[in-house]
Order: sequence, then C-alpha cells, then structure tokens
Amino acid sequence: MGLAGAKQNFKRASDRWHDPNRTEEPPYFGWLCNRLPGYPETLSLKTNVHTRSVGIRPFIELEPTEHPLAVEQRDGITMTRVIEIAEMAMHHNAALRPDRFRGLKRILGTVLRY
Repeated sequence: MGLAGAKQNFKRASDRWHDPNRTEEPPYFGWLCNRLPGYPETLSLKTNVHTRSVGIRPFIELEPTEHPLAVEQRDGITMTRVIEIAEMAMHHNAALRPDRFRGLKRILGTVLRY
C-alpha cells in the first residue's frame, strides 16, 4: 500500500522504526497512493498512519467518509466481498469456488479483525 505524506513525518517514523516507544507517536497524516480494483477512485484518500509495536506494520486508517473503502474498513466486509475483490485483483473472470479458499478464509479472518 503506497502512501504520500510530509517528508518530516516519514523521517520521524523511520528514525523511530525500532524504538519500542514508537506506539506513543501521534498518527501521521497521509494520502493513499493506490488505485484499488472494485472501488471508485481511491487515489488521494486521506489517511492517518498509526504506528504499532516494533515488528508490527503500521495501521492505515482512512478518513471516515462515505467512500466505499472507508465504509468497509469502518463497518467490516463479508467473505463474499473479499473473494469478489480478490477475483478482480487477480484478473480472474471465472467464478471462484469458496471451497478453494479455506486457508485464505482463515488468514483473512485474522487480518480483517485489525
């Protein structure tokens, strides 16, 4: 996931990357720099980047708007929608069978709780 933000925020986050106290940092403002399949334009959606414990990637929080991506981040997403997005991302035109994704479902269930 690409983000753009202030140079000083990037430097500050980089300087504290291995610092256990980085979780005390306030969120860093940024803009989403990716187009995501299955959504209206996602370039330049406003974000807050929350640092977490060392070894855990930052959490990217979208600005609370009515953009479908922000709504799904805030309210949750169904497994059916996850498969639909994965299908679009893989440029796969055939209907995906859910039984082919048992492992993916377990992994995504963990990821989507965060």
